[in-house]
Amino acid sequence: MTTPDETKPPIQDLIDAAPEVEEEDDLELVQIPTLDPRALDGPAGDFVSAVCEYSEAAPVAVLATYLTSFGIALGSKCHIWVGDTKHYARIMSVIVAQSARGRKGTSVSPVRRLLEESLNYTGVTPGCPTVGMHITDGPASTAEGLIYAVRDAGKKLNKDGEPEDNGIEDKRLLIFEGEFGGVMKASKRDGNTITTAVRSAWDHGNLAPLTKTSPISATEAHIGIVGHITRQELEQQLEAVDLFNGFYNRFLWVHAHRAKQVPWPQRTEDHIFRPLVQRFVRALDSSIDRMTMTPTAQRLWVEGLYPVLSVDLPGAYGNVCARAEAQVIRLAMIYAKLDGVSIIEVDHFERAYAFWQYCQASAKMIFGGGTVDPDETKLLDALKSGPKTNTSIRHDVFNNHASKETLAKLLMKLKLQGKIVDEQRKGKGRPLTTWRLVS
Repeated sequence: MTTPDETKPPIQDLIDAAPEVEEEDDLELVQIPTLDPRALDGPAGDFVSAVCEYSEAAPVAVLATYLTSFGIALGSKCHIWVGDTKHYARIMSVIVAQSARGRKGTSVSPVRRLLEESLNYTGVTPGCPTVGMHITDGPASTAEGLIYAVRDAGKKLNKDGEPEDNGIEDKRLLIFEGEFGGVMKASKRDGNTITTAVRSAWDHGNLAPLTKTSPISATEAHIGIVGHITRQELEQQLEAVDLFNGFYNRFLWVHAHRAKQVPWPQRTEDHIFRPLVQRFVRALDSSIDRMTMTPTAQRLWVEGLYPVLSVDLPGAYGNVCARAEAQVIRLAMIYAKLDGVSIIEVDHFERAYAFWQYCQASAKMIFGGGTVDPDETKLLDALKSGPKTNTSIRHDVFNNHASKETLAKLLMKLKLQGKIVDEQRKGKGRPLTTWRLVS
């Protein structure tokens, strides 16, 4: 007879099925990801099932929106220590549709309704836990604007010795950013530090513009973003530097596609929706803020999950997934709190890992794979013999049969995937741009 600790945890089959790490030159076909049903266990799955029954909303997009929203509603007091690192139950997500028909936007409506109706729910304690949380449609285009929304009291005092600006008492901010491409575009402007602010918001929540004269700052801010963008717009706005500066790996990337056609979507009936609101609020109302793990869950993390999550993945999608360990910890916290408990158990890791696998597969499809392009193969094979200039690639590799625009897009795509890199070399006139394989 074995003890519970000696049995094989139910999540082990997920871990065993984790995709092997490919070499960087492995150009396999990338499949559209599928969501393991274990990600839909518990209150989150019940909500998704109810609101998507007569809707075209992508269930996984609703799930991402729901989890992000709940994590922000929990606030910054909810935390867990992993070693000397303090993790909070906050995540950020970007929902990517192959086209405008992906119905990525319809995933927000039921969650927004949930949050609005929770404000009127008083069946737990006086005042709902979501009261005071700021919900906005953005745009989140500047660091200063983001900080101002969760700012501390100002240092300038009036004649009575009180701050002229009392700041924002509730530091929970949930942003439904319907045009995430606008954030990406704004980040490219000279002097714009929105990406730095978002990274700090995800990490520790202490924000301040990098100027000596700035009058605003924010401490213990608890900010969540649910972004929406199409695949085409993402590729147009993306630059390689963004992938490697840590901005994008703070987000969970979620591929969304229309699950079914519903010509006349129906609103979820009140008698079905009210219990969902009740469960949401009751889960938020738990009083214990410091979370822990059961011994079995901790063993699973140390021996099963961490070794898999900490493996370096190749290329651009590997950089996007570089915070896998922290993302799964945070997701497990959220799933546990949804169950109304402050102790992470094995099944909470199971749900978190199942959802993370979908996000990782989405990231691979979006940033690191796709149908094999013969031009990609031709160029990568040519670069194996050594670096080549733009002119050499156009003349010698493609025999002048590819336009400058086509080659520019191909080079940028391979650069974003982390397969090639460009270098500047001095010539007689302007510096020459050469391209080589990433070693």
